[in-house]
Amino acid sequence: MNDIAAILTQIDESARQAREETLAAAGLHADAIRAQGRRQAEEESRRILDEAERQADFIRRRGESQAGIQGRSIRLAARREMMDRAFDRAMDLLCALSPGEKAALYTRLAAQSLRGDALLILNEADGAAVGDEVAQALSAKGGQVALSPEPGAFRGGLVLRQGSIETNCTFEVLVAGTREQIEAQVALVLFP
Repeated sequence: MNDIAAILTQIDESARQAREETLAAAGLHADAIRAQGRRQAEEESRRILDEAERQADFIRRRGESQAGIQGRSIRLAARREMMDRAFDRAMDLLCALSPGEKAALYTRLAAQSLRGDALLILNEADGAAVGDEVAQALSAKGGQVALSPEPGAFRGGLVLRQGSIETNCTFEVLVAGTREQIEAQVALVLFP
């Protein structure tokens, strides 16, 4: 029985030793798996951080670009408003001419197009202030010029109707036409 007990002891010892070797091997294997998991987690973490940095950089650049575009739009709108104000001011100055200055200007403008009999159309205020004077001055230059009984719906200037031909010398048309020609020069004065 001694032999059986010795064999059993030897089997127990072999089993214990095998178990310890298996546990040690499993521990080493588990350590290797954990180390590999940590490396993979670190790599994934770096990849996620790198991607987040790229996304943040992209969003920052896009935001800066949008801000630049909005800034340019705001500056352009401000420049446009200043240009509009400058030409509105020119219109106001034309409308504020004295009656004598308006009569001279209107006579000069209409005389350039006058080719005979014509109907002179002025707005209501100018018709009352200088209409007869301008019509007489134009009639003296040739042809019969009559002041229209119906006033024009414009701020200033005149319309000269000669048969089926109308010459529009209203301040609105004159300022708009001049604006196209001198807008760049005005911009240089306003925005050096």
